[in-house]
Amino acid sequence: MSQAQIAAKRSVAKSFAFEVEKRCGTDSATSFSDAKTKLVEAKLEMVRSSWLLQHSGIVRRFRWLSDVNRVQRSEID
Repeated sequence: MSQAQIAAKRSVAKSFAFEVEKRCGTDSATSFSDAKTKLVEAKLEMVRSSWLLQHSGIVRRFRWLSDVNRVQRSEID
């Protein structure tokens, strides 16, 4: 992900947070916090999925090494 994309996503997140605060009021901090938490969770999921697509070879190697290790410990027949 490029720096421009990261900056754009940060800008969207900040404007979203501002809109939530503006519509809900400043005294509804819990709903703002919940909205912010959901936004962060969604953003993390986007980062995870793009990372996995870019580095699927690494993930496959780790899985293969894990399977070899489990076979050596007789966890897999």
